[in-house]
Amino acid sequence: MDVVRSACLGCHHAAAVYEEGAGCLYPKAKPLLCDRLGAGVAVPPELRKSNALLNHPLWLARELKENAESLKAENENLKQQLKRYSVKLKETAGVDTVEAEFGEFLETNPELMPSIRHKESRTKEYDGMFEFDIENLEVVIRCLITGLKPRVAVSLLPNLPAFVVFMCLRHMDLVGADEKVIKFLSKCIQGVKKVIIKKGQTNMEFSILWLSNVCRLINNLKQYSGEERFAYANTPKMNEQCLRHFDLKDYRQILGDIGIWIYQNVVKTIQDRIQPYIVPAILENEPVHNVGGGGMHLRSRAMSVSGEAPLEPAVALEKLIADFDLIHEILRAYGADLEVTHQIFRQMMYFICAGALNNLLLRKNLCHWTRGLQ
Repeated sequence: MDVVRSACLGCHHAAAVYEEGAGCLYPKAKPLLCDRLGAGVAVPPELRKSNALLNHPLWLARELKENAESLKAENENLKQQLKRYSVKLKETAGVDTVEAEFGEFLETNPELMPSIRHKESRTKEYDGMFEFDIENLEVVIRCLITGLKPRVAVSLLPNLPAFVVFMCLRHMDLVGADEKVIKFLSKCIQGVKKVIIKKGQTNMEFSILWLSNVCRLINNLKQYSGEERFAYANTPKMNEQCLRHFDLKDYRQILGDIGIWIYQNVVKTIQDRIQPYIVPAILENEPVHNVGGGGMHLRSRAMSVSGEAPLEPAVALEKLIADFDLIHEILRAYGADLEVTHQIFRQMMYFICAGALNNLLLRKNLCHWTRGLQ
């Protein structure tokens, strides 16, 4: 407040001197007035009304000079920035800047990008490989082998687990993961053995399911091994898909041994199933009627030996045929190899003939010309 009062007194004093015509005092009042105005001191209303003070050329000149100096400094700063950007633009030839600006523009405006059209093709080619992390090996084995139920497998493509295993092997062969192949095949073999030991001894469907898949996997390993003796029927495309890095001949031998073991288990299960029907359906059955009269005597003899409830020969024959139809249907449903199916029924024929002949020779009442005629 003291500063404002002093400024006002100074202005009044200068104005009084100027009005009285004391021109000699004007040079002394001029610096004082300019300093007060330049310092941002509030000017009284009575002084603002004075046109001489507001339009004073010295005050305007000082204000213009300050503005000019400020603009000059800003202009110099902009010139320096322009020089720096010009040098950078010459060094990069403007490519990086343009690409960056264009990329930012496309990111902020994705709708300006053209849409992608898919080519119309009738056939789509696949590599035929599966990849999985080795940390998920237990999950893969559980889904493919140990946790697979026959009622689920029958609704899938025949031998699908074998094809999936082979597709995984193809990817491991492509990347050269030999340790992964060893772990994977070892787990697969252990899983199949576990299923057969636990469930295949009493459930024929489990045995037939894995007999079919093991045979399919062996055939795939042979066909795509690259050996000429197995590739005579391959197409050029199939030859391109052969294994490149690994020779799995030793594993084919191991899988072959497992297949034989499962096959023997299947045959044993079928034999136990049809054993009670051999004598009544083959020996006691009388397709030629009115020849001989010992039918009831033979039936009582057969039932006393077996210790089971009596079976009529006609009923036993129907059950034997029904069992063979069921076995054939199961083999077909699970995609068993045709040669394996033929071998199973061929061996069952030998088993029935051997069992019938054994009973025929060991019983005196069966060694009769009328039974031979029948």
